[in-house]
Amino acid sequence: MYEQAITDNSLLSATIALAMLSLLLLCLFYEARIYRVELRFAVHTAPRFSTDVPQIVIHKNSMLSANDAACQLLNITTIDYPVVLDSLFTHTCIETLHHCIRRHQDFTLAVYTHDQRLIHLQANVFGKTTSARFHISLLDTDTSQNNPFFRRLHNNLETLSSPAIISDTNQNILATNSKFRQLSGFDTDDLYHRPVSQLRPGIFAESYYHDLWAQVCAAGHWAGQLWLRFNDGQSHLQQITISSVLNEHGQTTHYLIVASPAHIVSPPITGAKKIAPDT
Repeated sequence: MYEQAITDNSLLSATIALAMLSLLLLCLFYEARIYRVELRFAVHTAPRFSTDVPQIVIHKNSMLSANDAACQLLNITTIDYPVVLDSLFTHTCIETLHHCIRRHQDFTLAVYTHDQRLIHLQANVFGKTTSARFHISLLDTDTSQNNPFFRRLHNNLETLSSPAIISDTNQNILATNSKFRQLSGFDTDDLYHRPVSQLRPGIFAESYYHDLWAQVCAAGHWAGQLWLRFNDGQSHLQQITISSVLNEHGQTTHYLIVASPAHIVSPPITGAKKIAPDT
């Protein structure tokens, strides 16, 4: 009888485990069906694509569709939708992109592709919060020397009489002029693609820098005194001006950071700088 009781308990446990497994599989099945319905609805209700502007539609963490111009810009040859966003953009940019998506609001953002090209995203949300999708226009703001816009910007950097830095909109350093390298002791390779925050000596609280960049985003410029950590490991007080750099479409693609010793006040840079297209 004791052995019979053990057998009955084992059968009962196995039956319960099988029932729980069946319930789990059923839930996963219906969740997958709901997600597929959301994807189909997102694709069919998306705004019409432009024929000449690279555009995509994303939902949650996936790209649902793209026009030919976007496929060419993103170097996509074969597409099996949905496409996971992580396969298109670098990991550091994906975290910021996912944060913007979760807010379910329009946003602009500059992201890097895996081949290190800078792409500017102009996203417009449509649909309800639970199934919000984003219709995104893409602008190639490639920072390589083959890009005419960046080449003009880089050439202008060397003509400045003060030490200066160009960063992207994620505050990664793209170029420095010879005066800044002489002042800081850093070589070009020391700072390339490094965050501007690498120059912080840790004197100010993080909230101070957050407010600083919030003002740059809102007003297009900021001016004040900051301590910078140079290659000698010492902190040096500098008068800093930060300005947004706009392309011919009026979109912020870079930031210009100009430094001078704190006892010499450089002329303030009012408003955003715009680089005119070649004529």
